[in-house]
Amino acid sequence: MLPRRVIFGRLADYFTSQGFRPVDESLEEGFIRFKSGREELILRVVDDASSKDELLSVVIQSAFDTAAGKVSYLALPVEMISKIGDYAFRIHRIGVLVYDEHSVVELVGGRGGGRRMRGGETALDEARIDTMLNSLSSRIAKLEEAVAALDAVEELRRRVEALERMYDQLLRSGVRVEEPKSRDTTMEKPGEAAVKQQTPPRGRKKEELPSFLQDNPWVSLLSEKR
Repeated sequence: MLPRRVIFGRLADYFTSQGFRPVDESLEEGFIRFKSGREELILRVVDDASSKDELLSVVIQSAFDTAAGKVSYLALPVEMISKIGDYAFRIHRIGVLVYDEHSVVELVGGRGGGRRMRGGETALDEARIDTMLNSLSSRIAKLEEAVAALDAVEELRRRVEALERMYDQLLRSGVRVEEPKSRDTTMEKPGEAAVKQQTPPRGRKKEELPSFLQDNPWVSLLSEKR
């Protein structure tokens, strides 16, 4: 990452070449104020270390600058433009500069202009712009793939949560949720049960005889001979 002082110097040089002169700047607050006659331009700078909240704050401040009648620009790393796009800046007339270690590109004109590069090296600058845009397109495609994967994970998470809620409701309602029991390996085979049912009793025990035959000696004698 480039030092903030170097970034500020390159951005100041860009607007100086456009006829503006810097009148105020703050590295801590991240802005440079320029003047050209009665026209005032405020450039707010975002770097790689800026958080999403800081980026949002800078965008809101730039919108207020434009509403106050000032020319408003936002400078940010080329890698970051893929995260936010440039449509909103065009609608609200906020200029956008993107920069890397080698160049500064005016992606959106804050004064109704198109894309301009300092130094007048139009052909070389346009080639750099195309290269940067192609790189951004590739990165956007990768981001879209990552978002699709996150959506799939989120869908799975919602399904799991729905099952957990259903399980909790069953427990609260008093329904017992049990796992299926394993089949008893000692269970009789159907054929064995049929054989047992078809086997006739061999005889009645003594206590099962009628009362008038239980103590009859002839019955005992006949039983022994059998």
